[in-house]
Amino acid sequence: MNTDSTNPSAQPIRHSTPRDPHPSLKSYGILRRVGEASLKRVLVRIHRVVVGRKRVAVLLDEDAASGTQQILQRAAEHFSGIGDITFQVITCKPGLFTTAFVCSRFAGLLVSGHHRWTTGLFPKLLPIYDVDPQREANALWRWHDIISALQPLTPFRIQQVRERLTHTVSQLSACGLEKCYIFGTGPSLEKARTLDFTDGYRIVCNTICRDRELFAHLKPHILVAGDALYHFSDTKHAQAFLRDVERRMEESEFVFCYPADFDPFVKRRFEMFENRLIPIPVGNTFNLTADMTREFSLPNTGNVLGLLLLPIACQISRDVQLLGFDGRRQSDDKFWKNSSNHSYPDLIEEMMSEYPAFYDHFVPKTNPYNYVNSVFGDYLDQAMSKAEREGWRFSLLSPSTSPALAKRPLRV
Repeated sequence: MNTDSTNPSAQPIRHSTPRDPHPSLKSYGILRRVGEASLKRVLVRIHRVVVGRKRVAVLLDEDAASGTQQILQRAAEHFSGIGDITFQVITCKPGLFTTAFVCSRFAGLLVSGHHRWTTGLFPKLLPIYDVDPQREANALWRWHDIISALQPLTPFRIQQVRERLTHTVSQLSACGLEKCYIFGTGPSLEKARTLDFTDGYRIVCNTICRDRELFAHLKPHILVAGDALYHFSDTKHAQAFLRDVERRMEESEFVFCYPADFDPFVKRRFEMFENRLIPIPVGNTFNLTADMTREFSLPNTGNVLGLLLLPIACQISRDVQLLGFDGRRQSDDKFWKNSSNHSYPDLIEEMMSEYPAFYDHFVPKTNPYNYVNSVFGDYLDQAMSKAEREGWRFSLLSPSTSPALAKRPLRV
């Protein structure tokens, strides 16, 4: 009988002493809850011990293609040592028993092939991510995800780099420059060789660092990058980029900003330049003009322009001018055409072969403009329009076919 007092038709059961009509069921329920609680405590204790080991298993099908085996083995070797975490590739048949056995002995689990379908019962016990390069578009991001799960940024680190960003913004603002130039890697970037940008702040993106001569000409204050596959991994492309970053850091003074998920990886690679690294957490909104020294987060978007270049530029100037953002033309392959002097075109083909799921997802043959429209379409246009209503100005130093940028004025 319903005893809910909010139901006017409910009639309470009247007993001098409340009694359970099914005491055996009640006892069973109590025992079950006690058992579940005890099991949970045991599992938590086991997991704490396991996490202390910081070993991560990488599960591979027995019949996995040799190429996949080589890719995962190479990645495991490269990421091992970051945060004292060791990655171990295990080749075995997929199954719940196998997964449970591995989960009891490792702090985390990376899966591929058919192992992807046997982990549904275990995510609450330990971090599990899919790193299958053939099927998972963000496979290389998942290596960073599990490192972050096992070794998250400490409050001390967050406060340290937040103060570093605040100091950088304050130091640059003291220069009194009125504009900020941001540079992409499109073919029009060649135009920068003939122009003088010393009347503004300069922020350059990722592989521009390949061109030593142009880099010296621009004298950037800030370098940014934000892609696991292209910049923060074991791929030949990422390794070429990281070598060039190191060379430029040895030659000139600038700070390097990137999403905080990559911090353990970047800190290990650039230990000698640690005081010039500024990892910034990605937030949950898309606001280009939020005070990053207070909120200390990046906009939640999937391209370096909206993720890093524009929001950082808006911290130091209300007049932001863009060069090298040509956009995608009908004849371009994959994402768009980059300046060959400021990218590594010879290394792209290998990445396309090793990580096909990434390209199939973001630039599918049936809709090659999928990525461009998602990161340079209405979402970016609305964020830029909001900033413009608040007093910021955006203009182009070269034409762009990207929807949001094409709406901004072109300076001749």
